[in-house]
Amino acid sequence: MSISAPKPMDLPAFLPFAERRERGRFEIWRSELVAMAPEPDALVNCGEKIPTGSMLAPAPVVVVEVVSPSSLKRDTGLKVDG
Repeated sequence: MSISAPKPMDLPAFLPFAERRERGRFEIWRSELVAMAPEPDALVNCGEKIPTGSMLAPAPVVVVEVVSPSSLKRDTGLKVDG
């Protein structure tokens, strides 16, 4: 997926960009914008109901994300290693 965004992108530039998006979720990987799955595969939140479209879960207890084969190396190796 191609997105028009400043490159390289740092956190101060990313947050306003992400908050303005009506659709799609993104992350920064080595200063590049990467499209993410639209939502976690499962989330358990304690406390008040999370508003639809919210980018934050205020009290997550469990978050489950199924890793795709195409992102396995990045998600379980490179990101973890820093």
